[in-house]
Amino acid sequence: KYAFAVYKGLIREVYEIHKWRRAPARRSEAKVQTRWRFSGSVAYSMANYIGGSVENYTKRGNQSPVLYVNC
Repeated sequence: KYAFAVYKGLIREVYEIHKWRRAPARRSEAKVQTRWRFSGSVAYSMANYIGGSVENYTKRGNQSPVLYVNC
């Protein structure tokens, strides 16, 4: 329902997801799993999360750019 944009452990923006779709594959990703993207809008009602830390949700050394919480 929502996506949090995070940079250096802090929430920078919150988006309301309207629709998911496949992202076009790049040449260098020919054998990589399908990537997804969403279209949506800024969730102004969730602005209270901006500036919050995600430190308690991540593990040191985790290299994945995606983290699902309460899915």
